[in-house]
Order: sequence, then C-alpha cells, then structure tokens
Amino acid sequence: MEVFRCAVCDRAGIVQLYHAPPGQTQAHSTMTDWGHGSLCVEATTLDGFWVGAGRPRIHMVKAHVVGDEPVVLRGSLRLLEEGRPMLAIVFDPPKWRGEARLLSRLFEWYRV
Repeated sequence: MEVFRCAVCDRAGIVQLYHAPPGQTQAHSTMTDWGHGSLCVEATTLDGFWVGAGRPRIHMVKAHVVGDEPVVLRGSLRLLEEGRPMLAIVFDPPKWRGEARLLSRLFEWYRV
C-alpha cells in the first residue's frame, strides 16, 4: 500500500479541505464547512489517478467520506465504467438528491 497526500473528489486542482469537529477526524470534507477551519490541498479524481497510474486493474473502491460519496464517484466514472471494480460505499439519501444521472449510470453498470 502507498499513501498519497491529496483529496479525492470530482475535480483536480486546489480545493478547500474543511477540518472536522474534534473527535470526528474521519469527517474532514471538501463539501461541508464544519466551522473548525480549513486548508487548501491538492485534489485529484479517481479517474485521473487511475489513468496516471497506467490504468491498472482495480478490484475494489471503498469510499467512506461521510455522505460525500457522490462527489468521489462523479470523479470516477471512467474507472467505474471500464473497470467495474466492486464498490463499498455508504448510501446517505439526502446527499444523493440531484444525483439521478449518476445513480442511473451506477444501476446500469452494477447489480444491486
């Protein structure tokens, strides 16, 4: 395993990473300002990372990003369509409002 210091979202470049509340370090977010400060970080998409790595076979994508899974998956469409890795994600219905197109594509590519 190799660790990379970057955020994964639906666009590459510099993004604002909002600090999570104390005791909830898993909740840092590029989408939700928790009111505990932030910093600018480099971001990538999973598609960009995958292509940059030479498009290796990916068997599984696990994303636990406190309800912001649609943001990560929007940046992963090429990988998901071409590679069809297993997905392990949390489905938080309020965060999926307005994501009918993304959901439609996921249901087209995967059996649930």
